[in-house]
Amino acid sequence: MSVHLVGGGRDLDAAANIYGGFAAECAQRAVVSGRDVPRIGVVVVAEREDLDAGVDWFRQALERSLPVEVVSATAELTGELTLAVPDARWWAGLDGLVVGGGLTPAYHRVLQPHAVDIAAAVADGLPYAGFSAGAMVAPARALLGGWRIETTPVTHEDNAEDLDEITVVDGLGLISSTVEVHTSQWGTLSRLVAAVAAGRTTSGIAVDENTVVILDPTTDDAPAGEPAPGRVLGAGQAWFLTTDDGAVRVDRRTPTEVR
Repeated sequence: MSVHLVGGGRDLDAAANIYGGFAAECAQRAVVSGRDVPRIGVVVVAEREDLDAGVDWFRQALERSLPVEVVSATAELTGELTLAVPDARWWAGLDGLVVGGGLTPAYHRVLQPHAVDIAAAVADGLPYAGFSAGAMVAPARALLGGWRIETTPVTHEDNAEDLDEITVVDGLGLISSTVEVHTSQWGTLSRLVAAVAAGRTTSGIAVDENTVVILDPTTDDAPAGEPAPGRVLGAGQAWFLTTDDGAVRVDRRTPTEVR
């Protein structure tokens, strides 16, 4: 099973292409579990009035590929930022997990208490799809936001996510490369390049909107200086960043390329 990194974008007409592979993996896991319809967990962190609509959008996106049973785990931005999941077995009992988009530091705060359980479930074959913030919190080292390194701006202040300094912290640990999203649309590639160049992380993947990078979490650790293997699907492109003798190497891939 795979980790699917979606760079944002809410085009339902593109959903079958972006989420179809994830839905198929969930269906495979459901068969093993004895279910006809895959049970997919959807995590959304938002204002109270936006929670139901946020969960329903992912239901619609997934159902462009096949029927699904969606079970939600939500947290209000104005609340205590905790998820009401019964226990650790909840994650393992899913056929797939989608983590939605919004304020990345909030998603990180909500999910870190469950990081060990989520990582264990993914290691046991649970497919994971991270949308925007959900993609950014997936790696071992997660980029939460920020727009400057010390006093130097490295992206537009609008991309800061309420943070000033570029902030890279421990994430869910599902993959090795740090993730950036909305890349062409928001001009965030420079932030990831700066983070790698400054040694905040050693490798990265930047993904456009309506585009997905699909990684096998058991093989995404490439040799030093080599970009991670992975597939790119969708309307945009992705950039795979590594370091080479102190310089940042950027490997651009289009949806037609498979490495």
